[in-house]
Amino acid sequence: ASGSISNGDKVVINTDGTVSTVAETTQSAATGSNFSLSGTNRGNVAYDPTSGAVVFAYVNSSNYFVVRAATINANNTLTLGSAVIVETSNYNTEQFAICAHEATGGVIVCGKVNNNVPTVAYLTVSGTTITVHDTDYNAVPYVGDFNLTYDPASEKTVLTYHDSGFDLNATTITVSNNTLSYSTASEFNTNAFYPAGAVYHPPSGHILISGMYAGNSNYASIVSLDVSGASPVWGSVGTVSTLYAGGSYDKGGLAIDEKYNVLYVYPGTSGMTTARVIQYDGSSYTFGTEKQLHSSQQMYIFAVGL
Repeated sequence: ASGSISNGDKVVINTDGTVSTVAETTQSAATGSNFSLSGTNRGNVAYDPTSGAVVFAYVNSSNYFVVRAATINANNTLTLGSAVIVETSNYNTEQFAICAHEATGGVIVCGKVNNNVPTVAYLTVSGTTITVHDTDYNAVPYVGDFNLTYDPASEKTVLTYHDSGFDLNATTITVSNNTLSYSTASEFNTNAFYPAGAVYHPPSGHILISGMYAGNSNYASIVSLDVSGASPVWGSVGTVSTLYAGGSYDKGGLAIDEKYNVLYVYPGTSGMTTARVIQYDGSSYTFGTEKQLHSSQQMYIFAVGL
């Protein structure tokens, strides 16, 4: 042994067969800066790996759909760019989704106005400067709850949403010469599905969508989607929870970690916040134990990150 070693110390085996203690250093988290976006309502945010900027999509004080970029400096402060107007319709009470389209180095954003007609835009970022290249105001005629998810294998961004009949649909979006193109919508089936979250699952190459599914007794459910071909292909459905049938499972969130474990956070018994880990092998699901995160408060979960 090398040096003084006490019972319980962590050690490393050296190439000469001896062992040495592993040094431990305590580090504290750095405190960064914060800022407010005046008049902001119902926004969303995504990281753009091409520019290294964080991109915000939100409603400003005039109820316009705007985007804005910020960069993180070496001293943990933020540099905020100017707001860029995407659309001037009334976005006061509605929803936004945003994700990087890595194949082209851009970002796709989607905002929904009060009449449920979405605006989809493609933009690029340089520093904190945003350039909007293409904007479509009615490429998809109607969206309810929706998500945007990027599939790096197929280089497509996938818009999953429920239509005017509350049926789950998927439309793939591709980018060429800074212009957006859309596939024909693919409907899961004619039973209502209220999507809560969507993540890309690298081992299978599928997208997983969670939410409340009327075709599964209104239980919290998960379904897979393959967009590698010319048209989206729907896969198997799994029952995540039966604790709160008909509950607000659309008010949940989905995330995936580096080991491809999927975390779904949703309303459980009496609407209390509950979580479950899900593993997916490309065709079937394995569910961990449900864990109630709060015993006395109902919460609407809009986003989950790992």
